[in-house]
Amino acid sequence: MTLGDFIETLVVAANLGIFLLIVLTISERLRAGWSTVEREVQEVIARREFTEHDRVRFDESVAEESNAVATLDEQIGRAQDELQAINKRHAEVDLPFIYTASPMEGIDPRFPSWRLLAHNPQLGQRSMQLSETAFQWNEGRFYEIPAPNHVVARSILERMLPANEGFFVRVMDDERSGVA
Repeated sequence: MTLGDFIETLVVAANLGIFLLIVLTISERLRAGWSTVEREVQEVIARREFTEHDRVRFDESVAEESNAVATLDEQIGRAQDELQAINKRHAEVDLPFIYTASPMEGIDPRFPSWRLLAHNPQLGQRSMQLSETAFQWNEGRFYEIPAPNHVVARSILERMLPANEGFFVRVMDDERSGVA
């Protein structure tokens, strides 16, 4: 072997070493790049699973709230039906005669209550055309009016039920009034 052959062999060996060094460097970089890609893929998969889990929880929450809203809508519907039934019954049924009303306009609740009876014979005579409640005006309706004395109580009620419309008011027997 000559010196030229030896140098030629050394050059080939050096080229082969450089080639191997390049291949090893590239493979190392590929391995590092591959692990980075794998790590990023795992992060994307984890975020996707977390997002899917959140979406499932959100859908469950929406379904629960929709059921709650539907239940409330049913309750509102039942309450409205009940209110309509009560209003209808109230419109159809006359109030019973024996009740006591307490007007609130211009009344001072610190005063004692005076029991008054209001009559309207004109309404009672037209009872055939009106409801049975109108017939009860013949017997009178009771009112309790807080006032300093029976005269003031009577004047309050007479302002609400004027005599020119056929009403007349009388004070009921009361030990406080001294009126019989």
